[in-house]
Amino acid sequence: MSKKNLFLITVFLVVIALFVQLYTKKDKRREDSPIGKPIAGIGLVESIDEIVIGKGETTLHLHKKSNGWVITEKNGFPANTQKLVELLDTVTTYRLSALITKDESRLAHFKLQYRAEAKSSDETSGTELTLKSKGKAVFKMVAGKNRDSVSSNPNLAARPDGTYVRIGESPAVYLIKENFSLNPQTDEWIRKALITMKTDQIKTIRFESPSSRFRFARKDPSEKLLLEDLKNSETIDEQAVKDMLTELETFSIENAISRSDNPEKRLELQSEVSVMLFDNTTFNFQILVKTEKIPLEKKPNDEKKTYYVNISTVDTASGKSDWLELKELGKTWLFELEAWQAKTWLKTRKEFIKSKDKN
Repeated sequence: MSKKNLFLITVFLVVIALFVQLYTKKDKRREDSPIGKPIAGIGLVESIDEIVIGKGETTLHLHKKSNGWVITEKNGFPANTQKLVELLDTVTTYRLSALITKDESRLAHFKLQYRAEAKSSDETSGTELTLKSKGKAVFKMVAGKNRDSVSSNPNLAARPDGTYVRIGESPAVYLIKENFSLNPQTDEWIRKALITMKTDQIKTIRFESPSSRFRFARKDPSEKLLLEDLKNSETIDEQAVKDMLTELETFSIENAISRSDNPEKRLELQSEVSVMLFDNTTFNFQILVKTEKIPLEKKPNDEKKTYYVNISTVDTASGKSDWLELKELGKTWLFELEAWQAKTWLKTRKEFIKSKDKN
């Protein structure tokens, strides 16, 4: 082999080596880039035992206990598990779509300063999310302002079209294509479904109020719940019964109020309801109301009514954990209802029946 050919082969091999090295570095840079990757790794989900959400002066702490997640600021009231699942699903599936800037001076513009960094927290900081394991932060981020879409139609207002986020302490600003928001308000995270039950296992439902007393009953789960002492000229309003059973299938609340200062003493009893299942579980509750005059209204008799449910007794021979938990919650909390929820339990006998000639 001539010296010239040997030289050419050597140069060729050097070029190949340089090309391979350059390509490898480029490929490594692509692997190291967070673009296209989820906000947080899926592996964090199993290891965390605390979630902290903060915005302005409000901070929410969610802790994982042996029996589930609870809200620290709500004296350990159960957290909404579905909402937690949705949050963790969001941060492990939403992907970083673009790097916007690494200029630290731009963080305030995108509302991505941490509260400790911000001079005016409402204007320059976003909503912080911290995931912890055994007291140590394993992930933190800030969700900032939304990117507004630009419409070619001048009559259409801009709308949110993605969210700017910051991961960890890095000043890098990323964009995710989805609209992402976090709410640190305690009442948004409480578990609103107190108990669920199979409606075909309900044996009796008894209503008592100052103006009415009646009972629904059946002997077998396969039968319909019938109103006792039904007259020949009367028939059951099937829709009203269906609505009642739907409310019992998932017995939900709007908020929970601590019993520490005996709030029920300031409320008026409206009705008492007793539910018995075929396994002899009994669930008794009261509907209470707080009536307030509305000031500065044109109508002098206008009033605001707020309804509450008081869990008076829960007895279960089955020892099921969900009923036992409800019993314990009832000792510590009074529960607020929406007016439409309370309406079901304030019905009189007359509202569950209709005359046969109206069918």
